[in-house]
Amino acid sequence: MLDISPSKKGALLAITGSILWGIMGVTCQYLVQNKGLPAMWVVTIRMFFAGIVLLLADFFIYKKNFLHLGRAEKMLFRC
Repeated sequence: MLDISPSKKGALLAITGSILWGIMGVTCQYLVQNKGLPAMWVVTIRMFFAGIVLLLADFFIYKKNFLHLGRAEKMLFRC
């Protein structure tokens, strides 16, 4: 991977997130106003694919512990 400082990496991620946020807003507005899609459908599809992308990122980053809930279960039922 690229060897960049944490501050530059953070700035790059913030800029990328801002650009994608703006593109998504314009795209959603276009789909709702010009194509007649219901807003709830657009939001549902967006959340579905965001979940898939996050699961794929989790898989590629933490291959051995993918969807491992061992520690989380212990903390959940601690009360």
